[in-house]
Amino acid sequence: MALNGDLKPPYTLEQMVFLFRQRVDDLPGDVVSATQAWQNDDDALLWKNEEICGYVDEAQQELAHRKPIFDTSVNTALTQLPVSGANQQSVTYDRRILKIDRVKFVETVSANEHILEKRTQRWMDQRYQDWDLEGGLGDQGKPLYYLDYIEEYQFKLWPVPDVAGTLHLSVWRLPINRLSWRLRGQLLETQETHQLDLLDWMMHRAYMKRDAETENPELSRAHKDMFDERIGPRPSAHIQAVRRREHKLGRRVQAHFV
Repeated sequence: MALNGDLKPPYTLEQMVFLFRQRVDDLPGDVVSATQAWQNDDDALLWKNEEICGYVDEAQQELAHRKPIFDTSVNTALTQLPVSGANQQSVTYDRRILKIDRVKFVETVSANEHILEKRTQRWMDQRYQDWDLEGGLGDQGKPLYYLDYIEEYQFKLWPVPDVAGTLHLSVWRLPINRLSWRLRGQLLETQETHQLDLLDWMMHRAYMKRDAETENPELSRAHKDMFDERIGPRPSAHIQAVRRREHKLGRRVQAHFV
């Protein structure tokens, strides 16, 4: 695959590494040769290909913490959570999920589906006095509500399901796949409009490398500042938890049982 200076997003990992090498002037003299030797032999270069992969990985994580990836996929373990129906009240979800937009419940046998509504423990206590008692008298059936126990990355469903199905989630999340130079043809997961912004975070990390030819604290800080200016500062863990807790509270969220 030929590489040149007119690449357009969406970018592959290989293209992103190439763009980085252009920015930091870390390419061999004959860049676009038939063999493109730098892809297979980076011994003479300041930054190694796998090393830069790590910078891309970290940059995608940093971007997604500020601007999460919206995912409504119906075929990933991240957004499809099975429920046994054998009085299974709690369902654990993936830690890469930052916020949940909808939860939809689809029954396995009938394929009937309905939207679950997000509720708080206080709201449930006020309306259903014994809702959380073990054995829950009269509170088994098709779930209507879910409570999000954010610190445990866990849902609690009510009524306790007595039918099997799947929760289908619409979420904002972090990237799923870790990058590897061996799979350098894979596309980046982050939004196309921000993929070039990843370069500033990558250069921030690259100029922290402890070597006489690479370490430059001033340039490292400058590129981090440019990244933060374009994308915004990374929210603290507390702020992220508050946003997740308050997001669409009391409104409908979709979950499917299939």
